[in-house]
Amino acid sequence: MGLDLVPFIDSPFRTKVEWAKYAALPVEERLTHASILGDKLGMAVKKAWLRDDEKMGGMSSEIKFLEVELTSGERLALVLKYAAGNPRRAALGNAREARFYNELASQLSGAAAKVELPRCFYAYGDMASGAVTMLMEALDDAVPSGVFFGAAQPNNWSVRDRLPELCAGNPGPEESTRDAFGLYARLHAVYWGDASLLDKAWLRGAAWHAGMGKASWAAAQAQAQDAWAAIRPSIESGESPITWSAHLVACLDASFAKADWAAYQAELAARPYTLVHGDAHAHNFLWVHQRTPRARQCLIDFEMAR
Repeated sequence: MGLDLVPFIDSPFRTKVEWAKYAALPVEERLTHASILGDKLGMAVKKAWLRDDEKMGGMSSEIKFLEVELTSGERLALVLKYAAGNPRRAALGNAREARFYNELASQLSGAAAKVELPRCFYAYGDMASGAVTMLMEALDDAVPSGVFFGAAQPNNWSVRDRLPELCAGNPGPEESTRDAFGLYARLHAVYWGDASLLDKAWLRGAAWHAGMGKASWAAAQAQAQDAWAAIRPSIESGESPITWSAHLVACLDASFAKADWAAYQAELAARPYTLVHGDAHAHNFLWVHQRTPRARQCLIDFEMAR
């Protein structure tokens, strides 16, 4: 499926002929198109160009860093996250992050909630195809909080040689974890028991709360169970590159053995509900304004929000 960064209905073009000319441009020119950026930012853009920055982590979408110069002379650093649709993205519901920013994020980023999120200027997501385009502020001077957890953390394997410099002057894993739990608690408090969440079918698991979607639930369980079954032999033989705690292995075995739709439905009915991130790991936090009094954690990547 082709990449439509901005569909006609969301574009500033008056005719489909104008939009077709834009859509026919090379991807880099579409990424830095002044009219499109100006329309989404609500500011007059003089020019824009790609920055030679590299992302750390993230596998589901393309990430490009942009520098934008406004006609006022001000410059903005932005992130463009995008992906063309495909069956796998559609099955996983990867476009839900755009729906999250359009429908839920505003209540989280207010002064009362104190849930740190990057500002999103534009978000388009097609749940049917999985296609997504999001234009957000670039959180400069930031590092994934996952780097504070050392070389054993799988997401750090590609940067293990840089860990000392990335961690210097930043918090350790315990402080980062305490802060993360507080941030998650504030996130959960905003939508605690909010019945409107159950009407948002795009949220992962919304149908399950309504007692529907047993097949999709079973498929999700099978995906995890199959992955666990595939790595179990290497753990037993001692050939796994990861040192596994015997207690953790036993817990995972027991957890997968208890997966049952009827039991899951009973548990849902007995427990409170709220909005959750859905992909909670340390690399989905950014430690921004690092090594300054303004340093804090910012939560990113809501593709699995539920």
